[in-house]
Amino acid sequence: MKKDRAALIDELQSIMVKIEGVDNQTLEDLHERLRQALVAFRRSEPDSVTAGLESLRAALFTQDGKPRMHGMKKVEDQLVPVQEKWCPLLESFEFDFDAEARALDAADKLAVLLGPAYEQYLALCREANQYDFWTVARKTRDLLARDSDICAELKSRYRYVMVDEFQGTNQLQWEIISWVVGNGPDGPLDNDRLFIVGDPQQSIYRFRKADVSVFSRVQEKIQEANRRHKADRIPTVLDSQQPSDSSTPEQRLGIIPLRENYRSLKPTPLLLMDHVFQHVFDPRVHDLDLERNKFEIEYQNLIPGVDCNAVGEVRYVVLGDADFAAEDESDSEGAPVLQDLAGKQVQAVIDQLTSLRGQPKHIVKDEEKNTLSWRDVAMLLPSRDVVLGKLGKGLARRGIPYVVTSGIGFWQR
Repeated sequence: MKKDRAALIDELQSIMVKIEGVDNQTLEDLHERLRQALVAFRRSEPDSVTAGLESLRAALFTQDGKPRMHGMKKVEDQLVPVQEKWCPLLESFEFDFDAEARALDAADKLAVLLGPAYEQYLALCREANQYDFWTVARKTRDLLARDSDICAELKSRYRYVMVDEFQGTNQLQWEIISWVVGNGPDGPLDNDRLFIVGDPQQSIYRFRKADVSVFSRVQEKIQEANRRHKADRIPTVLDSQQPSDSSTPEQRLGIIPLRENYRSLKPTPLLLMDHVFQHVFDPRVHDLDLERNKFEIEYQNLIPGVDCNAVGEVRYVVLGDADFAAEDESDSEGAPVLQDLAGKQVQAVIDQLTSLRGQPKHIVKDEEKNTLSWRDVAMLLPSRDVVLGKLGKGLARRGIPYVVTSGIGFWQR
């Protein structure tokens, strides 16, 4: 709340200015509640945050607990963003003054302790000549930010910089890169120096604080730099090699979508994946505003890249409700062991694989058999911990040869 207080105060002030003096009872009531919230937020006493949030909740919600909308047309553009941010937090938030006061006091004491503790930590790092990952990254960023000679040396050494898997980049890492490819995180990019590759839809996992908004901002900076250097008016290498397939304005600004999929036949598997994942990923399907939801990414439809007349196939495997005994599995007394859901799934998948063996291939390369063999099959697992062990036992029991990539533990790999 301390971090967001200044921005919230500005937002509430802009709403109040817009409805100042309006002869409307609903807006007058909103104005008064916002005024009370502002008075509380501007105080420095421990209870000010609690009082301010209580007034803010009264301003944003109706008496029956729903976001206030009726009669708000005049301030809708300013009010809705505040509601989207704060209503989910305030809806179920129970205010406890004593707990808030204790938490603020503890936070203040912790803030006083953090400075000396961090300095002592750095002293221990220097003494041992060992630093953790984040400390190394921060010191690298700070060094580049204050020493232009080092930046110039790196730029002379590395004419081009390519960053792969850019969706896994966090803000700190981007700040480091920005000094090598331009003039810092807020400055312009150098001409034709940065090249990034990545899939922003894979950034949901937040690996090492990966932030998809970094991907989006850097993509915009690349386009901005290309416009500034007039690259969008210059023919690309693609134009000189394939005049009939000229580059698009998007490509000349530096954005090359890789939509072709070479792993699936058309149209059935790709249409199914697009149908399912567009519903899951695309914010427009769920009526989300991309300007207000910076962590959302538009879904990119797949284009079949395999030139083949086969239509492909999708099989749905439905497991029965009844438990059944696993083959050759029994407890210490010889009684059959009932399989769990993962075990049933494994057996069903193995049955499907067995039925595919010997079927005609859709695409046959030189010196290959025209029927499917075990070496033509690959399986992707949702979880190694739950499925991999059972799958290995099931394949071995059926006499099916297999190789595990990235198994669990050193020897399995």
